[in-house]
Amino acid sequence: MIRVKGLRLLYAVVLCLLIFQPGVFSQTGSIVLDEVEGINGFNQLVPGETIKFKFRLTNNTYYSVLSFTNGFRIYSPDGANWQPIVLDTFNLGWSGYFPLGINFGSSGVTGEGADTVAIGGDGYASTGFPNGFDEQVWYIETMVDAADAGKHICIDSSFCPISCYWLWNLSNNSDYSPAWSGEMCFEIAGGDGFYTISSVYENIEDLEGEEIRVLGEYVSPDVSILVASYNDYLKNHLMPMYSDMNLTGILPEQDYWYGGMMIVTGVVTSAPDPYPAYDIDTLEITIDAVAYEYLSPGWGLPVYTPPVKDSRTLDKDYDADCDSCKFALLVASGGRDRYDRPDYWKNLVELWRHKIDNENYCSTNVFVHFDVGNAEDPDEIPHASVDSCTQSRIDSSHQEIARRIAGCRDKDKKSTVQKMFTNHGADDSGVVLVGGYLSPDECKDMQQKLIDSCCAYLYDEFITCFGGDMLNGLKGLDNKKKTQIHTNSDAPDDMVSWSPVIRVLPNGDTVYVPDRYLERKIASLAAGNSYEVAVRDGETAYLDFLRNEILPELRSYIQRLKAFIAAHPHHPDIADVQAWLDETILDTLNINSQLDDIGCPSWVRHTFKEYCEYKELAVRPGGRLELYFQGIGGCGNVTVYEKTGDVADATWKRIKIWNWNLPGSSGYSENNEYRVLHVPDTSSGIYRVHNDNGEFTVDAESFHTTVGTEESPSNPLVFAGFSVGFDDESSAEFYPYSYVTHWAIGIDTVGFNLVNVPAIMSPYEGIERFIAQYYNITDNDWWSDMELYMDILTVIIPGTLVVRCQEADNPEVSVEIESAGEYVIDLGGIVPDEDGNYISFDASEGVSFEWDSWGLRTKVPTWSEYYCGVYNNGYTGNVDCSDPGEPDISDITRLIDYLYLSHKALCCLPEADVNGSGGEPDISDITRLIDHLYITHKPLELCPDTIG
Repeated sequence: MIRVKGLRLLYAVVLCLLIFQPGVFSQTGSIVLDEVEGINGFNQLVPGETIKFKFRLTNNTYYSVLSFTNGFRIYSPDGANWQPIVLDTFNLGWSGYFPLGINFGSSGVTGEGADTVAIGGDGYASTGFPNGFDEQVWYIETMVDAADAGKHICIDSSFCPISCYWLWNLSNNSDYSPAWSGEMCFEIAGGDGFYTISSVYENIEDLEGEEIRVLGEYVSPDVSILVASYNDYLKNHLMPMYSDMNLTGILPEQDYWYGGMMIVTGVVTSAPDPYPAYDIDTLEITIDAVAYEYLSPGWGLPVYTPPVKDSRTLDKDYDADCDSCKFALLVASGGRDRYDRPDYWKNLVELWRHKIDNENYCSTNVFVHFDVGNAEDPDEIPHASVDSCTQSRIDSSHQEIARRIAGCRDKDKKSTVQKMFTNHGADDSGVVLVGGYLSPDECKDMQQKLIDSCCAYLYDEFITCFGGDMLNGLKGLDNKKKTQIHTNSDAPDDMVSWSPVIRVLPNGDTVYVPDRYLERKIASLAAGNSYEVAVRDGETAYLDFLRNEILPELRSYIQRLKAFIAAHPHHPDIADVQAWLDETILDTLNINSQLDDIGCPSWVRHTFKEYCEYKELAVRPGGRLELYFQGIGGCGNVTVYEKTGDVADATWKRIKIWNWNLPGSSGYSENNEYRVLHVPDTSSGIYRVHNDNGEFTVDAESFHTTVGTEESPSNPLVFAGFSVGFDDESSAEFYPYSYVTHWAIGIDTVGFNLVNVPAIMSPYEGIERFIAQYYNITDNDWWSDMELYMDILTVIIPGTLVVRCQEADNPEVSVEIESAGEYVIDLGGIVPDEDGNYISFDASEGVSFEWDSWGLRTKVPTWSEYYCGVYNNGYTGNVDCSDPGEPDISDITRLIDYLYLSHKALCCLPEADVNGSGGEPDISDITRLIDHLYITHKPLELCPDTIG
């Protein structure tokens, strides 16, 4: 005998509902189906065994039940038969409760259609069921036949067959209708009787060694497991507990691999789980398959053409010429237990090979953390390069990389670190490791060690569910104004990600391949694209994968589940299947949301230090870029160029001029530090941000949509000068014209394309005389002292270049061009001309050279208002740069807001260095300001002799 799970709980819930219903709390009474004999561990009726439905009566009405009549109905919704039912009582000493006797009644008791039975009793005023009575009182007995396997027997309350009612009469002379636990249906075991995987785990003590039928979806012979939901298997997170089991014995037909839905017949056994993913999931269950009932075939598989790869293997000679200051750290939590997948190892191999083969990394500088520290295939990655995937070992690798970075710094060499996490991610917990998790904060702290050791370039990639959590956590990194940080993920912070796991080759074979996002990104890098473009390409491939492969299969899966639920409406565990359906519907909604609005999150932190320096950004067409400027050096002026044309004929068009982006700079307006760029559907989505002035940091984040945002307009007229070209040791952004005179009209305007600028100045093979007209000039102080900056890439023939600027104080200047490098020519003030101003370059005297970049720029200081201490007699503390006077509570509030709330940039960082530590503001500066204002009144520190 096995108690029906949940009946006691249902009984308690019914009583709670009765107790707390308004107007009913003073009287509660109920009859519940309390226990069933003759069922198996899956709550199925066993053919040939005596079945007893046992009923419990509870009286908490505060009165005795002096008389009662209650009836019950046995029926089948799908045509099952049963032995005619018998209603009888347990031996409770009934004459003591009801001395006038117990009466039974019945109607249509035939074992088909519906059998109805009733029971009633009468007592004296001093007898009946007393208040507080709680006993099993009677039962209904029957049997079922194996011929009705898969059909259902149901039981419910009923009016009595001899014109009586579902009613009690209480000792206060009132009528009372007791609560009933409700209709319950039971499947007849055998035939279509089956277990879900979770129910096997729940009942394994009773099922151990038994041959049973189990509903599930098969993965593949390489990973021979039966799973509750194949789409759960494809997600990059741990599968739910009790949702998979090992499969041995005969294999299903090939058409039902990779998510084929089936019922497996076999003997189930259990053993301790050697690699538990959950603390309480201590068992690993195996079914030894002997037969299959196929319900639907596996997921459709796209034909895959593997890329041609270098077949070289690693050896000492191969490492001889590698770059000792490039480092990589590749992490996957494992591949040996049933919760992990072989493609995670393949992801490690793919990036390992790219780093070694294409990017000149030393094999000894690529740290791999996988499972417990063994290579899955030492021919792909040597055992010596593989460490265990625990938090302590990953932290040790960070420390070792930081140590090596410091060695590169001592040799004046820049260091690069690439990190990839590929495996399971958990919502609000971070990345799954062996024996635990790596949280966003813990990852940030490890990364900070690399930055503190002077890492120049840091790249982070998360191919995990909820990878956006990690990206958001890393935004707290302090790049020390020197580290360029790139982060990207295929999943936002509240969504799962998916991997394709396998592909079909043209010859019909299947192969495990790297993640679609990673594979496309690596291919883009190998083609010579920038990292940001490669990330954008990976995002495009991944979203196409969701749209064209995952979504269609999920929709098909939803229809399968709906049909299955309709065919098994009374199955005891149909709620499990309904849960798979609900989750799959939610998955499709989330994927559509990611496709329509979110995309794949990524952000980059760039530090600009030099004039004409540029940083490349990329975003999917139809999306947007958001830029956040920080710093205290100059004004943070930038020009934004868009890549136009195809790859073979790419040009760069100026689309934005954003001046005064740093709070505290002379022309700053509120919110200038936040800039938004909308990306047209027809755009390449590739941009270059050009530094026109100062040292500053820009955080750039890409988004998949422009909805709810406004694009930031250009503001060119509030500053002086313009720049042409990029400091990239190339003239590719220009064009190799070859004739006497060339004009460029509106060279400083939005819309100007750099292809209109000659690459070579020369009277022989180039432009002899170049005239550039510019319009964005107004009568302000910035134009009162100007200079021409030229970065010469190559000198073909040394000689004299004559520069003419008619409206300048120095209208003609001869420059001797002897060698490549930077040239700065003083022009003095330039007066605006209503028809436009001109600057010309004359190479007629024979000089020939190739440009890298050049521009007109002001020599007037751009940070004049906020010298530290200007409003407080040379002392720190005026955090909000308010009117002259002593600091007050508003300065404390502003510092708290900057450190802990909005993080909005301060107008003058040295003012916020209240304790004069020379470092970034922190809690000690708040404490020092409070002490000065309200406690000791000790004078604040003098400002450093620098511009704030």
